[in-house]
Amino acid sequence: MWDSKKGAGATDVELQSLEHRSALLSSGYNAHLLDQSSVETKPDLRSAHPRWRIAIRYCALAGCLVLLMNVIFLLVGEGRAGFPSFDSNQGKRTIYDGNCNTTKKINVGVHLLINVLSTILLGASNYCMQCMSAPTREEAEQAHAKFRWVDIGVPSIRNLRKIRGLRAVLWLLLGISSLPLHLFYNSTVFASITASEYMIFSVTEEFVDQSTTNFTRHDISSNDEINVINHMFSLAQKGSLQRLSKTDCVNAYAQTYQSARGNLLLIVSNVTEIYGQGAVADFEGGVAPITSLDDSSPDPFSWICDGPQHYMGDSCASSISQVQDHIADWRPYGKAIDYCMSEVVDQHCRLQYSVPLMLVVVMIGLLKTGTMLYITFMVPDEPMLTIGDAVSSFLTFPDPRTKGMCLLDKRLKHFEPGVSYAQRTESGEYSSMGWTAPPKYFHFRRRRHFTAASGRRWIAFLITFVILVGTSIFLLLYGVYWYKSNDKSSIYTQGLGTVDPRGFISWSLPTSGAAGLVSNVVVANIPQLLLSFLYLNYNGLMTVMSLAQEWSRYGIRRNGLRVSRTPKGAQRTTYFLQLPYRFSIPIIIVTGTLHWLISQSIFLVSVEAIMLIQSPAAVLGDSNIWDTVNPESLMTCGYSPPAILASIIVASLLLIWIVGMGFIKLPSSMPVAASCSAAIAAACHAPVDGIEESTADKEVMWGDMGEDDKEIGHCGFSAREVEQPESGKLYA
Repeated sequence: MWDSKKGAGATDVELQSLEHRSALLSSGYNAHLLDQSSVETKPDLRSAHPRWRIAIRYCALAGCLVLLMNVIFLLVGEGRAGFPSFDSNQGKRTIYDGNCNTTKKINVGVHLLINVLSTILLGASNYCMQCMSAPTREEAEQAHAKFRWVDIGVPSIRNLRKIRGLRAVLWLLLGISSLPLHLFYNSTVFASITASEYMIFSVTEEFVDQSTTNFTRHDISSNDEINVINHMFSLAQKGSLQRLSKTDCVNAYAQTYQSARGNLLLIVSNVTEIYGQGAVADFEGGVAPITSLDDSSPDPFSWICDGPQHYMGDSCASSISQVQDHIADWRPYGKAIDYCMSEVVDQHCRLQYSVPLMLVVVMIGLLKTGTMLYITFMVPDEPMLTIGDAVSSFLTFPDPRTKGMCLLDKRLKHFEPGVSYAQRTESGEYSSMGWTAPPKYFHFRRRRHFTAASGRRWIAFLITFVILVGTSIFLLLYGVYWYKSNDKSSIYTQGLGTVDPRGFISWSLPTSGAAGLVSNVVVANIPQLLLSFLYLNYNGLMTVMSLAQEWSRYGIRRNGLRVSRTPKGAQRTTYFLQLPYRFSIPIIIVTGTLHWLISQSIFLVSVEAIMLIQSPAAVLGDSNIWDTVNPESLMTCGYSPPAILASIIVASLLLIWIVGMGFIKLPSSMPVAASCSAAIAAACHAPVDGIEESTADKEVMWGDMGEDDKEIGHCGFSAREVEQPESGKLYA
């Protein structure tokens, strides 16, 4: 059976209603535009409670809550800092200063909260933007009168030229304000690594004996070296140094940035013939945190691999596993050692936020929330948000400009405005009534989903995808090239988002001050902006294809219309706008994961290097030997090849999903109207003897309306029984 669900309750229409509706159609349906009150039988389409306005109220409420949380965060942070001057500490404030592991955990939690808040705010903004770009019935008819059409049920930029100017301005305010939000919000809070400079000495075991009262300096001459060894001798006498086995020593100091430990003593064995008897100390070297991008191949703990052993790999980082596997043969600086004595220092990893960036985020939130509140209370228009809204409207009041074109689809290039295919009018002018076209033959052919979307949508999506994935591939190859390691597999053994000097982007960008912060934040978040554009295009394509699928189902089964207002009769409530949850939820999860992976692929790096104090030689004892007042700072971007590779894989899965869905055939052979208002309107005309009131409130189906006595048939939506169109038959 073609009609899987028979239309029940179909009754004959009274002659008076027929005459009234026929007169309305023959008048060109301009009467209701000029004087709605003149049509007594016209139902009040606005009497149904507009559910989309309730949703916008929730969007505005969500915006208010996000704005309130941002303002509270800013005020509490400034209050704890004592409301310093704006230029204090380059506009940075410290949220937490302490243990590095604790800082990492807090940073993860804060950024999780930031991403939740930004998702809520951007989701609310996108909902309002789609509502503002949706056309009203009047705007759709005005477009049809100019031989144009509007998009219904999908996010649309092309509608902006055809809708009321106020709504277009509100759409632009919401859209433009999203740009800085994508660029700055995720980087308003960032972790700053504090790393210490340290020196390495080889000493005899007597040096660390607490009973020793003095020692001999061997090849120690500079004031800095004297200061540090005196300091270490004082700590050794107090028992404040930590003993480490050779394995633990390698693990503790094979760190890109050393934040938990300071100076190091290597306890040598069997060196009496070199140093003689007693407590002797010899300077071996020093390690300073990397604060410059000039070194293209930094190796911050190369001293661990400095010995007669031959390790594979041209960097110590790629050879650490070999050192650990042969720890018994470890001879740093060519000397056999028994164990190490390490200075334990307080960690000073900081979680900070930028006051200027936070102010930008607050201003954006204020603009978005104010715009959403204005839409809620000051915009009177009632747009058609879904195809169900449009079908309901056009069934209740058909648009005569699309009459006699029941097989019209979104490819309007097959029709010319007001021109018969037989000939033009003698005056050569276009008709003002509407499109005209000859009857079309129906062919039983199920089209594929991708045909529902315009070529421009596919091109915009593919361009954005190629730019994003192409940039990711470039960074991946760039990273592989500049790592300069014989063991290329070591690149992919790092953790996601790991700070490694070999992964610093050494572009000509400022590395300090407010300029360094803002410029590197922008660079780090440009991929996030591209991903947001990709999401919008992806969401638009999926919406169009799911819309086409819902439309096509009316060709095989009877169902109620899905509307955005309060449902009446057999009508159904709408999805969150048009995209079904089975698509929208996975898209949000996958793109959210991709946002996180990209944040781990290229990220802001802030390093504060605590250098040893430059001072005349003195016995410093327990006094501080690090300059904590004026640390050297480095602000740059880092990249992580494993995260980049993971991002490429996830993005490729998105591409496979949408292309795969695009090649699936639609459920029926209905003309693919997609979001085209003219094609939707063309499918909503009933024969003169088939008009029935309240069709839109019933379960409807599309098909041949059964005019068997006519050579040219007619297809459309009806609450009555319809038949499958005949392949090869003319329809109009």
